[in-house]
Amino acid sequence: MDELLKLASKAGLSDEQGEDTLGGLLSLLQNTLKGDDFAKISESVPGAESLASETNTKAAGASGNGTAGLMQSAMGMFGGASSGAGSASSGAQQAGGGSASALESIPQLLAFLGTLGIDSKKIMTYFPMAIQFLEQTGGVNLSSVLGTTAAGGQGGSSSGSGTQPTGGGFGQQASSFLGAFGKK
Repeated sequence: MDELLKLASKAGLSDEQGEDTLGGLLSLLQNTLKGDDFAKISESVPGAESLASETNTKAAGASGNGTAGLMQSAMGMFGGASSGAGSASSGAQQAGGGSASALESIPQLLAFLGTLGIDSKKIMTYFPMAIQFLEQTGGVNLSSVLGTTAAGGQGGSSSGSGTQPTGGGFGQQASSFLGAFGKK
């Protein structure tokens, strides 16, 4: 995990911001990766699972403190059901599992990090480096989940697996989301 936090520092994030940003990314991966892919990352990055869980708890707390509207707005912008009908998070909540505030999409992640006051340009500098590191050390292809290339492009995945987020790759989604809030 130290190497990932060093990369965060290279992106201009403070220690706390780096930990929050990495935790958000790990939380997103923990909530969206299928099979044993997150276990592979956890094995290669000691502390990844606990940091992801801590961040999920922090995101749930943020939702209870007035940021739920921002997260819902972000979800609606990218095809997530803002009314809750048919959304994965509301379905999990109705089934008694998961949490509507768990970080399950790129817009949710960016909204959460925004509520912490983390500069979007620094986030966009850090994520491609962190994703590349996680892919190399964990031996997991994250483009199927994040819809991106390790270089942070808009490559996307055409696997048809249904795991690619609505609206294109990570870079495209993030740019659209940040642009909507005038932070592009």
